[in-house]
Amino acid sequence: MPKQTTGTDDRRVKYTKRVIKDALIELLQQKSIEKITVKELCEAADVNRSTFYAHFSNPAGVLHRIEQETYADITAYVAEFSPEDEGEAPAVLTRIFDYMIQNDGILRVLLSDNAAPDFGRSLMRIASEQVTKEWAARAAAPAATLDSAFIFIINGAIGIVRKWLDDGLSKSAEEMSDLIFALALGGLSSYLK
Repeated sequence: MPKQTTGTDDRRVKYTKRVIKDALIELLQQKSIEKITVKELCEAADVNRSTFYAHFSNPAGVLHRIEQETYADITAYVAEFSPEDEGEAPAVLTRIFDYMIQNDGILRVLLSDNAAPDFGRSLMRIASEQVTKEWAARAAAPAATLDSAFIFIINGAIGIVRKWLDDGLSKSAEEMSDLIFALALGGLSSYLK
């Protein structure tokens, strides 16, 4: 007869997964994901290896789970806000920056060089649909040109966001949204006007 799971078992599993994820975040502040071993992650989380392997296969798997959960949280957070008027992209960006302010510790690690490099691109893609729609409406350019420009903007935005996090969130969510949106639509010359 299979073992019945109880609320206590569920809480224990959630707790175990959380301490493993928290330990990985702490380790990522010091070294890259490639250099973190299961042994040191287990020691940092104070769990044994069999417990770790019951939930994850390796540290990269833990990082992937953290990224998925964070991405889902941000997507849900942005979805709660649905601007009806034109100019949705700045509002969506502001919402993303609001979330980042509330969760700067984990995002600072996820956007660092120690974590997976694609997380920042995934994060910026949340706003990409709105920005691309508004951009396409304002720019008379072929779709391929717009795609290339958007890749350029995403990479630049990731750099700006990293600096903002490293500088201790020195600008408000609105200021960051305005900066990135102005740079996206008109480049540096439009921002400096």
